[in-house]
Amino acid sequence: MGGLLAVNAGSLNPPTFNILEYKPRNAINKKPFVLVGKGVVYDTGGLSLKPTENSMDMMKCDMAGGAAVVGTFYCSGQK
Repeated sequence: MGGLLAVNAGSLNPPTFNILEYKPRNAINKKPFVLVGKGVVYDTGGLSLKPTENSMDMMKCDMAGGAAVVGTFYCSGQK
């Protein structure tokens, strides 16, 4: 949590946490699956201070965990 709050310290907007629930009708499984995905979205307004080469190219990966969970929700609702 400290890491997420530290990233948010550069923003004017407060951090948010989103909880998604999918409860299909007539569900058979009594043991739910729990998916957790971190997605950090921010705009620094400048260059990354990370010393690694091409680090700005990898910034889009900061949302990969959250995107995987949302993608799973999207696919599970398709018929």
